[in-house]
Amino acid sequence: MNKPILIPNQEQLVKAEAEVRRDPTKALSILEPLLESGDSSLLDRVQAKLLAARASLYLGHYEAGEDLAKSALDLSRSQGLRRFEGLSQNEIGIYRFVSADFPAALGHYAIAEELLREYGNELDLGKVYLNMGNVYQRTSDEILAIEMYERVADIAVRTGDVLTEAKVSTNMAGMYSNILYDVETAERYSRRAIELYERLGDKVGLGKAYVNLAQQLRVSDRINEAVDYFLKALDLRADHVETTDYFTNYRGLIYATLQLGDVGRSRSLLNTAFSHSYAKAKYPGVEYLSEVEASVLAAEGRYAEALLVLDVVETWIDEHQFEEMRHELLTIRARCLRGLGRLDETISIMETLIEEQHRATKLRAEQRLVQIRAHYDLVQARTTAEVERLRNVELAAALEESTRLQRQNEEYLAFMAHELKSPLTTIRSIANLMKSDKVLTPSDSLLYSTEVFDISTRMFDLISQVLERGREISSPSANKIDVSTVWGHVVGMWRHRVAEKQIQVHTDFIDGPLYVLGSEGVIVSILDNLISNAVKFSNVGSRIDIQLRSIPNNDGSNRLLLSLRDQGPGLTAQDLSRLFIAFGRLSAQPTQGEDSTGLGLLIVKREVEALGGRVWCESVAGQGATFFVELPIDSGSDQVAEVKRTS
Repeated sequence: MNKPILIPNQEQLVKAEAEVRRDPTKALSILEPLLESGDSSLLDRVQAKLLAARASLYLGHYEAGEDLAKSALDLSRSQGLRRFEGLSQNEIGIYRFVSADFPAALGHYAIAEELLREYGNELDLGKVYLNMGNVYQRTSDEILAIEMYERVADIAVRTGDVLTEAKVSTNMAGMYSNILYDVETAERYSRRAIELYERLGDKVGLGKAYVNLAQQLRVSDRINEAVDYFLKALDLRADHVETTDYFTNYRGLIYATLQLGDVGRSRSLLNTAFSHSYAKAKYPGVEYLSEVEASVLAAEGRYAEALLVLDVVETWIDEHQFEEMRHELLTIRARCLRGLGRLDETISIMETLIEEQHRATKLRAEQRLVQIRAHYDLVQARTTAEVERLRNVELAAALEESTRLQRQNEEYLAFMAHELKSPLTTIRSIANLMKSDKVLTPSDSLLYSTEVFDISTRMFDLISQVLERGREISSPSANKIDVSTVWGHVVGMWRHRVAEKQIQVHTDFIDGPLYVLGSEGVIVSILDNLISNAVKFSNVGSRIDIQLRSIPNNDGSNRLLLSLRDQGPGLTAQDLSRLFIAFGRLSAQPTQGEDSTGLGLLIVKREVEALGGRVWCESVAGQGATFFVELPIDSGSDQVAEVKRTS
């Protein structure tokens, strides 16, 4: 079978992808012309940026790598490359993970999952689930971690993808070793990963698997074997290794040489580790070296110096709640205090260690139960799913339709009540302003009266819709609506209410008509609910930015993209997962006790999807939130309009 003919850019991308996990430096040199050239296609540039971001990760160039991933996200989003938008979100999540910003990482992974479910493939989703599992493992949510790894394992089996199987084997080894305390099973997974990575010639994966196996051998008191694998990992990734992998590797190797009683070699290895640029720059994970430095000092009899180092490490552990280092730290401290003759303090720490050992033993038993429960839940879920599949399809469909209609009617009434609250609140604000303003000019009175009339007309239309629904009258047919003009009016309607909280609203709208097919009431409702949500969760004197632009699709047509950013409390990963659920309650609360039913965003989601679009949110807790709405532009108006900036 003949190989496909590749154009030059594609050849470079294929070569770079093959080298990313073998030699990241070489991969970057291959990608450099694509990153700098304006001749390559947009798709090629996005792929090049994502590959360069991953290569930078393996080289420890975190800031540059994350910038590349963000640039790939901006470019793919602006060009409608949905799959690559999802892959970019996943890549940014990885950088947040290595920075120990786990909530932000989960937020990016959640967005990536949503996009890749629709526009990606199974292997794309497998990457996201694997990364989610890593976060859950680090945050001690073992059941979710196991669930994610099981998903990836199933994908690897179905697709026959060797790299996916190797990755999940490596991560399962870590789970069994560090969380479930089953070293034997962990070793089996590590050796399977090594076998697969060797088959692929994957130096990055092989180095990680070597370190995993070395750690498991050290726990099993097979110290000489452990040292061999630690050294193999160092030799394999001498020039390209992530910072945390580098520090973990040296930590394990130095402890192993101490266990062998070779203090001189331990000191030499420690000096080598500290001379690396990662240690000099104090990258995350350097605390591993400080911890092992205290152990080397203790082995050299320099107990007072060791205690000073331990104090610094303990402060870091307390600040970052990195409890997995606590036991080793206490053991070293007890040894130092005994060496200094401070026996009472030594006994106190030894008692603490015994209590810790007791808790660890109990934890191991509990974790084994967690594992059993997780597997039981998984089997039960699969069995239940199979039973449901085998049920009478027609009966199940009829029951589901009946339930859906009942729920739809209940929700519709709740939605209408919610929709009426917003215009009523605006009318109250105008009335309050008219009452408090003793001197109103005729033009002001006319303006306020006109606004009250317009808003009450919208309320009348909403009530009419309820009555029409009761008489089973069909919904109004779709019309061509100029979104730019309608949403401009909606922003204007909010000026009184935002003034009450002294909020600045800045808009960046296109200059000229931008048409979509729908009803004007629905178009108004979308932005009205989003602004209402932003105002509720914004502090006094803050700012809301609203942008509306037209962006191209792959087929030459265009679509509109609305973004609304606030400076509120932001959203956690858990909040993001509950955003579009009816009556969902979030950890963030309205800043002045405003009422929040949890319906507004669900209304937006349903209305946007009914128009053939999508809505999503990107947020990090403490850093505000940005909501995006994407809608198809009517084919008769898909030209790209000029941008007009207003405030």
